[in-house]
Amino acid sequence: MSVTAPPESELDARLTRIGVDESGKGDVFGPLVVAGVIVTPDVEELLARRGVRDGKRVARGRIAELAQLVRANCPVEVLTLEPPDYNRAYEKHGRNLNRLLAWGHAQVISKLSQRVPVAKAISDQFGKHSLLIQALAAEGCPIVLEQRPQGESDLAVAAASVVARAAFIAAIEAYSRQFGLNIPLGASDSQVKEVGRYIYRRWGRPGLEQVAKMHFKTVREIIAEVDNDRMIDS
Repeated sequence: MSVTAPPESELDARLTRIGVDESGKGDVFGPLVVAGVIVTPDVEELLARRGVRDGKRVARGRIAELAQLVRANCPVEVLTLEPPDYNRAYEKHGRNLNRLLAWGHAQVISKLSQRVPVAKAISDQFGKHSLLIQALAAEGCPIVLEQRPQGESDLAVAAASVVARAAFIAAIEAYSRQFGLNIPLGASDSQVKEVGRYIYRRWGRPGLEQVAKMHFKTVREIIAEVDNDRMIDS
C-alpha cells in the first residue's frame, strides 16, 4: 500500500514553530529578557547558513548582527524586565525564579501565537514541566508545547536566544554609560562585587535596585560588607 506524502505547504506548517529563550537570569546586573521567534523551514535554512546558534556561543561583537538578521526575517516578541520590574515580579511570583520564567515565557508565546497561527512552541526546560504548561493555560494559549534540555539545539530556540542575548547585552552597555562604569556580566566574580559595592556606596540601595537583581546572594553580601565597613568607620 502506497502512502501519499502531505503537500509541501502542510509540511511547512507542521515545521513552523515558536522558539523561546531567555537571557540575564544568571547575571546580577541587568534585565531579564525573554524572546520568542517564529521560524519557518525556508527561514531556518537562511539562519543556519548565516551562523545563528545558541546566543551564549556567539561572540559579543557579532550578537547584534545576528539578532538583526533574525528580526528582519522572523516575527519576534520580546519581554524585557528591567531590574526594578524584575524585583517586583520576583516577589509577585513567590520569590521563585522558575515560576517567574514560566510566566515570562508564556507571555511571549501567547502574544506570538495571537499574531501568527502556529501549532507548536519549543522551550528550553527549566523547573517542572507543569510550570510552563500552567502558565500558558492561564493565558488561554492552547499551543502544543515541547520542553527539552539544551533547547538551543533547535534552531528556533537558538534564534530566540540570540535575540534575547543581544537585548541583554545592549541593556548592560546602556547601564555602563548611565553609571559611568563597566557593568560586568555574571554573578560572583570579584568585579561584580567591586562594582556593586561602588554603586551601593555612592547611590545607596535605590541605586543598586535600578541595576541589580536584589535576590542574588552576591547582592546581599555586597550590602552587608558595605554596611559593616560603615559601622567600623563610624
